[in-house]
Amino acid sequence: MSKKLRRTTVGLLGLTLAMSPASAFADQSSFKDVDGHWAQKQLEQWIASGNLKGFDDGTVRPNESVTRAQFAAMINRLFAFTEEASIDFKDLNASSWAYGDIAKAVKAGYLIGSPDHTVHPNDTVTRQEAAVMIARVLKLSPAQAEALASFKDKDDAAAWSKDSLASLVDRHILNGLPGGLLAPKRAMTRAEAVVLIQAALDAKASAAAVTYNQAGVYGSTDPSAPQVIEGDVVIGAAGVTLQNAVVHGDLILAEGIGAGDATIKNVKVSGTTYVRGGGANSVHFVDSVLVKIVVNKADGSVRIVAEGTTQAGSVVVQSSAKLEESGLTGNGFTDVELAKELPADATVNLVGQFEDVNVYSTQISVKLSEGSIDHLATAPGANNNEIEISQEARVVQLVLEAVTKMLGDGTIASVTAKDGAQGSSFTKAPGQLDGLKKDEVILPQAPAGGGYIPPAPSGPNVVANPTEYLTTQDFGYWSDQDAYNVGFKLNLSKLSYENIASIKVALQDAAGNELANRVATGAQIEQLQADDAQYGAGLDGELSAAFIERSAPASNEWWTSTAYDFTAPSKAVVTITDKSNNVYIVSNGTVNPVAEPVPVQDPETFVQAQDFGFWADQNAYNVGFHIDLDKLNYAQIASIKIALQDDQGQELASRTATGAQLLQLQADDQEYGGLDGQLSAAFVERAEAGSNEWWTSTAYDFAAPSQAVITITDKHNKTYTVVNGSLSPGAPEVTVPDAADYVATQDFGFWRDQQAYNVGFKIDLSKLSYDAIASIKVALQDAQGRELATRIATGAQLEKLKADDESYDELDGQLSAAFIERPAAAANEWWTSTAYDLSLPSKAVITIKDKDNKVYTVTNSVLSSAAPEPVLAQNSAEIVTAQDFGYWADQEAYNVGFKLDTTKLPYANIASIEVALLDEQGVTLAKRRAVQDQIAKLQSDDIEYGGEDGQLNAAFVQRSEAASNEWWTSTAYDFSTPAKAVIKIQDKDGNVYVAENAELTATPVLP
Repeated sequence: MSKKLRRTTVGLLGLTLAMSPASAFADQSSFKDVDGHWAQKQLEQWIASGNLKGFDDGTVRPNESVTRAQFAAMINRLFAFTEEASIDFKDLNASSWAYGDIAKAVKAGYLIGSPDHTVHPNDTVTRQEAAVMIARVLKLSPAQAEALASFKDKDDAAAWSKDSLASLVDRHILNGLPGGLLAPKRAMTRAEAVVLIQAALDAKASAAAVTYNQAGVYGSTDPSAPQVIEGDVVIGAAGVTLQNAVVHGDLILAEGIGAGDATIKNVKVSGTTYVRGGGANSVHFVDSVLVKIVVNKADGSVRIVAEGTTQAGSVVVQSSAKLEESGLTGNGFTDVELAKELPADATVNLVGQFEDVNVYSTQISVKLSEGSIDHLATAPGANNNEIEISQEARVVQLVLEAVTKMLGDGTIASVTAKDGAQGSSFTKAPGQLDGLKKDEVILPQAPAGGGYIPPAPSGPNVVANPTEYLTTQDFGYWSDQDAYNVGFKLNLSKLSYENIASIKVALQDAAGNELANRVATGAQIEQLQADDAQYGAGLDGELSAAFIERSAPASNEWWTSTAYDFTAPSKAVVTITDKSNNVYIVSNGTVNPVAEPVPVQDPETFVQAQDFGFWADQNAYNVGFHIDLDKLNYAQIASIKIALQDDQGQELASRTATGAQLLQLQADDQEYGGLDGQLSAAFVERAEAGSNEWWTSTAYDFAAPSQAVITITDKHNKTYTVVNGSLSPGAPEVTVPDAADYVATQDFGFWRDQQAYNVGFKIDLSKLSYDAIASIKVALQDAQGRELATRIATGAQLEKLKADDESYDELDGQLSAAFIERPAAAANEWWTSTAYDLSLPSKAVITIKDKDNKVYTVTNSVLSSAAPEPVLAQNSAEIVTAQDFGYWADQEAYNVGFKLDTTKLPYANIASIEVALLDEQGVTLAKRRAVQDQIAKLQSDDIEYGGEDGQLNAAFVQRSEAASNEWWTSTAYDFSTPAKAVIKIQDKDGNVYVAENAELTATPVLP
């Protein structure tokens, strides 16, 4: 066995507890530290089953602490988690042994990581962290806080862990320690991990699916005290009634019900309800709350009835069924999906008041026997369905995007016929018909007394299968021609040039409005045929029409063209009419390539930013700008977009004008400014997006902007962008006098494991919601009130803090900001942070600004713990030894090598590594320092290249200024010859280990 292979094997023995059978190096009887241990029974069971192995020194080391990665490996093995998520944590290299297990843990949902996008795989897992992971694995609901009342140190538990700890204690999955202690922050040992995971496995086994296989009534007899069922429930026989229950899993009405009935009464199901059995006698849901119902019965149909206060979030129908609402006072079946899985010829019968019914299936029959549907839609591709609306029934809005046969004498108030609906038919005319394909659906003969008038027999006949005769090809922007080109191909074997009366190619916008067209008739068609014969593959039917900007209609040998202002199209429609009045229509809605935006190099000569500030009388931020109409007139403009951005460049709100809105802006400019090109956009607070005559506006929560960006796009896709970063005046700030009623300080102290000063605080979300907050600033100050460091969250960072709060603490407003040593300013998903040298703070100041510019400031001057003072260790030589020190010619660098004994000082316990070059007088010439993620990177490289043997080095190149990379933060260095190298390692307890090397082995060869 090679040295490197052996190192890896031994490392895995120490790092993973449940990766293979008992140790190959020692049999079970030789584990000398198991006998008499408090967890001897569970340890021996795990050893015997192969879930725990020992080390080659004959020990199991039950009292040794477990890392987060090791604990995840145990859970994955025992709970059979095999799927991996895509992960990208800053402190976990893809080559690490732990990478796969962390990826499985994330996929399984029990490990998330820290807000700074780290996962700390090599940190010891605490009892409270382990509790959170296990509670997530078991999907436990929170227990009452009283479950922790008996523990003396219950208040030591972090807020984010208390629900999980209570759940595990309440279910006897986690036990306390002697002396009435919970010890939530204490590192978990190997023995504790074994006992905890085994208890979790036992709990899972006891919470396996509850099955009712005999007719009868089950559940609680008291509606006010429902039975709580943690796992799934399976009903496997007819005649079962489940009542007064809360199911924290799935409810499965299984095949064993057959064609019988089942009743679910006063039951809440947090998972999915599966209906796989039942018949004409039906499944009854009475006074129940169901998140989702999936209907999939293998044979025959099933009747499902919603009664009383029943509400179902969604119903997915995958087999024939009848959905019926009877005596309903709740919402019933609100959202129904007729899924693609429905087999051909399946039938779905609906009785009741439905909000949304969406059809994705093909060739099925749907009947609305009674009641109404607010919104009925057929999805693209859901063709050849028959939908019957009975005389007593009504559909408020029908959206067709597939060929559908609408039957019955019921009322359809409004129909929108979109692309794909052509060829659909109605036995009774709808009240209103619109959409791009409204002229291509088949309507009934006009009834006596009025109604729709059918097309005259001699009128155009729209061909139902046009793609057999005509197909679209390329449709996009030709930059070399500055034109939109539409390609299409005729099937000349079915539609010859000689039989064509006209060809029309039209460009449309997103609303279906025609922008321009080109038409060929008579001699023009003959010319197209001649060109096809000359340039095509021997008369292959491939043609195209190129649309350039035209100020007026025109005609040439090939086409008669309308004017075209070069507005960007969304669709091309090709219509061919043959000499028998048959019409073939195809369309292409994919513009590729699109006209790429071309930024103008000197936009300020066309557009100038003007005033940008807060209008108190309007309570709005106003953005003024001026267009030089001599250079860029309104007729050339395709769109104007005004955007407000925060100091990170994130968009807060926008207002956009196109089409008729541009005409209205032009008209106002003419009326009020004599057409001088001066315009403005005022941003008021908006709860939702909206549109008026002038602008289409996004929602805006009134967060204070830092800059306004004006972007004008002309019809040739040239963009003119100018920025105004001078907000004046801004909305005035108002200091809230009773800020402590809204924000409370919490813990403020030094976290050893994180090597960070942590500032905790809690927002009263009932008074100050996340949505109302514009920014959060946390600052550390010294005794004189000078700022040492800050962390600020705005925009998307606030959303991320909110999401984490909801994920970890169910949105209780508890947040924290951890200040680590930072050589330079940086930003991540949560905070934008200044540099920080870990100087001792005296106070923490939390300042929250809301979107009405109210400022809430609270201060915490009680520092509970500080970073340990550095103390020179007496055993430095046991921890770090100097190695090579000399000039590397190929690197043009002075290299300093050293070796750590990671068995005595693991990387996880190192706070900083500093390497310095000194001259003969002891003056420092240069330094390289690693902290936090840099140490993790050094460890990763050590693992990859040296099998984690602790050998490291720092290479000093000439630097004109300080710099930082993944490994080191370095001072400037003029490349003076050093006399000595000094290596200082500080651990997380403040111990400093020093090694020196004064033997410079090589220097540069001077010319």
